[in-house]
Amino acid sequence: MKEWCIPTADAEFVAKMEDVLEVYQRPYDPVRPVVCIDETNKQLIGETRIPCEPGHPEVADVFMIAEPLAGRMETVVTQTRTALDFAEILRYTSDALYLQAEKIVLVTDNLNTHFPASLYKAFPPEEARRIAEHFEWHYTPKHGSWLDMAEIEIGIMTRQALKGLCLTCKASNNKFVLGRSNVIQSVLKSTGSSKRRMPGSSWPDSILIIV
Repeated sequence: MKEWCIPTADAEFVAKMEDVLEVYQRPYDPVRPVVCIDETNKQLIGETRIPCEPGHPEVADVFMIAEPLAGRMETVVTQTRTALDFAEILRYTSDALYLQAEKIVLVTDNLNTHFPASLYKAFPPEEARRIAEHFEWHYTPKHGSWLDMAEIEIGIMTRQALKGLCLTCKASNNKFVLGRSNVIQSVLKSTGSSKRRMPGSSWPDSILIIV
């Protein structure tokens, strides 16, 4: 059983907690989807116990974009973990995954890069404002990131696809793959930009990435 330590529930904690819980109680609305975003990093260790190929990172960052009510989970892996990466994830979510949505109801945690300011670091002000206004922003309380359902999905992905594996990385045709080396070549031949898990299925043993 996994346990979380909840800090003293002051007014700020309760206010943000109740805000997120209210969002999760909303009925499914395809034009106002509730989307949770979180990220984690994974050390890359080749199965042959040698360093990754030259020019590849020793750590990869895995973004989880989860729409719980639709059973939709997307993964995107980046080579760095910066405000610019989060800004690109927001643009990908806005313009590729949910372009037709009137407003994306976003739930994320309080990591210092998970704020609209990251958009202004990455894009011109007009573009940053355009993307920011496509989202309705909701934050989990400090020390309450477990309220972000994307974090739960990361835990499932880690147990089903990544736990106990020696991870390696490979780049080809603008795709970047994190996973076991013996499955990477077949994944690189697939189409699409990210791996998706649907309800009732397990995560694949490799994660396809946008570079």
